[in-house]
Amino acid sequence: MANKDIKTDLTLKGDLDMDGHSIDNVLSLGFTDATELTIDTGAITRTQSYHTIDTAADAATDDLDTISGGAAGDILYIRAANTARTVVIKHGTGNIVIPGGSDYSLDTADKTVVFLHDGTNWRLLVLESMVTNAKARVTLSANQTIATGTATLVAFDTETYDPGSNFNTTTHRFTAPISGDYLISAQIIWVAAGVVDGKRTGIYLYRNAGQTTARWLLSGAGGALFGNSAVDILSFAAGDYLEVKVEHQYGANADIQSSTAYSYIEIHLLSIV
Repeated sequence: MANKDIKTDLTLKGDLDMDGHSIDNVLSLGFTDATELTIDTGAITRTQSYHTIDTAADAATDDLDTISGGAAGDILYIRAANTARTVVIKHGTGNIVIPGGSDYSLDTADKTVVFLHDGTNWRLLVLESMVTNAKARVTLSANQTIATGTATLVAFDTETYDPGSNFNTTTHRFTAPISGDYLISAQIIWVAAGVVDGKRTGIYLYRNAGQTTARWLLSGAGGALFGNSAVDILSFAAGDYLEVKVEHQYGANADIQSSTAYSYIEIHLLSIV
């Protein structure tokens, strides 16, 4: 059959099967208006490509575990029906897969997520915010005293930035929100009064309480500022946490300087794995 140019709008009363052929030079693609689905025991049933999702009985929050309906290649857009009610999209509980293995909350009606069906599961496409929010810079609010000869957790507690709220200033840990390779840069400066010439000092990076990186130095001139730093690229699974510890062999207590330019930790996601 020869190609035919259609010079006007085409209204179909049934499905259009392209039989494996492409549609080229599409100016725009518009879905029908979103219809609302209410979560029922953790599940919804997709009936079209665009839906708003509400919680059961208008609860403040509800988990979305399973999306019924759909076939390989289908695309689905969803957003929360109401900003006052949070829909928590659960990874791996039912047939939903989220990059990095973390749950994702639709906590405002302004958030929209896109899924692609792989024949078995609905896979949430990577969100820009998952990448841009996987970072933090945290410093010390006050000098911290470190006993001699003991590896001690650095109590970083003042966030310069932490858009994803991934650093806990109480436990002093960064928790990876998504699986990937992270660039870690940590530095501390010892207050000059505690520095002893030629004594060993160290800084360590820990992943899930296991040491991954150690950097040792011998102090310079006593009575002068001296620092330790560690830079590394580490792989984290979603939910893994990072801590920084320091140690010195000065023979007496020594303080870490709290200046934001001196003692800090920076974490940035480099790539998703």
